[in-house]
Amino acid sequence: MRLFLSTLLALLLFACSGNENPSVDSQTNKIDTIGVLWERVHHCSKLEVAEYTVLKIVSFDDKSQLKFFGYSTPLPGEKRLMVPIEVKMKIIVDLNFVTTNDISVNDSTIDITLPSPTLEITSTKIDHDKSREYVSWFRSNFTEQEREYVIKHGIEDVKKSTSYIEINNIAKSNTEKVLQPILVNAGFKQHLNITFKNPEIKTPNFKD
Repeated sequence: MRLFLSTLLALLLFACSGNENPSVDSQTNKIDTIGVLWERVHHCSKLEVAEYTVLKIVSFDDKSQLKFFGYSTPLPGEKRLMVPIEVKMKIIVDLNFVTTNDISVNDSTIDITLPSPTLEITSTKIDHDKSREYVSWFRSNFTEQEREYVIKHGIEDVKKSTSYIEINNIAKSNTEKVLQPILVNAGFKQHLNITFKNPEIKTPNFKD
């Protein structure tokens, strides 16, 4: 399986920039400061912070059993299928659910707690020209339903093999890179630190 990753930071910076307000006055109280921060963050809505393209060869070897008189024996011959698939996914950080309680500010840092990132499948593509079937003459050919079943499970394997640690690390880094200059332009000079809720969850929240 091969994986390619491309970041979307330039587009995100443009999409989130909006109309900048004047710099925050030094007399602005803490409540107002957090309110301005919340407004800036919330303006970005859903951030697509990275995109994955995964190339995988889905293979299946039919090991069906022939049963008679309570005994089972493998069917003779072979029935194998190999299908190349391309799965595109995006890492999403949804800022719509951020509240003022998720933001804290001190002289040196702005700490924001965000919902856990999600990994959404945006498209799948099957390379039919390079698909291969190997079926012995006395075995039945693959049906369309069987092919769809094999491909579906191949996509599930792509999901399961994606590291939640990698997803969280990329989401944290790229979200900070997107939001930091926006907050600086709004008058906030502190270092931005992003954390995610439910960090103990060991599987990303996938969405087809």
